[in-house]
Amino acid sequence: MPVYRRDRSPHWVIEFEYQGLRYRRSSGTSRKSKALSIEAKWRQELLDEAIHGRREPLALSQALERYYKSVLLPRGKLASAKRHLHLMKRILTDLGPETRLEKLTTPVLSRWRDDLLAAGRKPATVNRHLDLLKATLNRAAREWGALATAPFVRSLPEKNQRTRFLSDEEEARLLAASPPYLRSLLVFLLGTGARVGEALDLVWRDVDLERPPNGVAFFLETKSDKPRGIPLTRVVHATLAELAKQRSRRSDFVFTRPDLMGQRLDWDAVKTAFRRTRERARLRDVTLHTLRHTYASRLVLRGVSLYQVQKLLGHSSPIMTQRYAHLAPDALAASVAVLDRVPSHEVASAAEALITPS
Repeated sequence: MPVYRRDRSPHWVIEFEYQGLRYRRSSGTSRKSKALSIEAKWRQELLDEAIHGRREPLALSQALERYYKSVLLPRGKLASAKRHLHLMKRILTDLGPETRLEKLTTPVLSRWRDDLLAAGRKPATVNRHLDLLKATLNRAAREWGALATAPFVRSLPEKNQRTRFLSDEEEARLLAASPPYLRSLLVFLLGTGARVGEALDLVWRDVDLERPPNGVAFFLETKSDKPRGIPLTRVVHATLAELAKQRSRRSDFVFTRPDLMGQRLDWDAVKTAFRRTRERARLRDVTLHTLRHTYASRLVLRGVSLYQVQKLLGHSSPIMTQRYAHLAPDALAASVAVLDRVPSHEVASAAEALITPS
């Protein structure tokens, strides 16, 4: 059947085979007649492409807007989606909003990547722009029928720089310089390792202050799309318990604006307030993400395994957690020390067996 409904979804799904390939996508409509019309149009586009090589022309601005609305926004991560808007603005400024996707060839994009680097952008910043553009072009080629193939552009190697984390004295200075509403958020970030977007999206129904020993915060919408629960420290528990007493019944969000209107604390407002706070604390090289590094570094320095740190941070790959490995030389020494616990007579016997010819 070319269109059907999934359980609990109001929208019809289009699915069919054409020239040995299976095509499937949501119609975005709850009307079956409209879904059938969309399915017929899609089939016609594929036929036109096969016969005449015709594809729907798509400008870069249209492609980025479609990617934003169909991919980023449905993920429910508003803070992340908003950050992507800044990347899109730079991409459109550099490459032109009316540029057709087929004009964005590998040489064009490679030159743009190199120009960004030459202009003083850090490799990691350049790669974030590339990642967004490549994801959009891949979607245009694989699902939208707007490109024959997506261009290949190699990402830049990112240097492994020293991971900045706060000392106890720096943390005290930072918290002392922050206004009360921001201080609560900073304490939470330092004690959970949460990403700022995860913290700002946190709602009270995902916080269990009664679970022993100090409660748990559940992050359901994460960067890796894998929910995780983080046990709370005593300090974080006390901070959240105080926020719960002050909670505005107008909002479910844990971190809200200080005007008591109950609105979710805005990402831009947090950045502005944090910038002023770090200036007062004379910590100009500290960013909000430094707090996440501080959480992870303190765990490793106290002997927590990298595997456990990976799970607490919500890293999708252990490679991302390896940046903290250099902080655990004592753990490595302890691992090697198990060899010293082998009885000496067994070591001698093993050595003799190795050197004695059979």
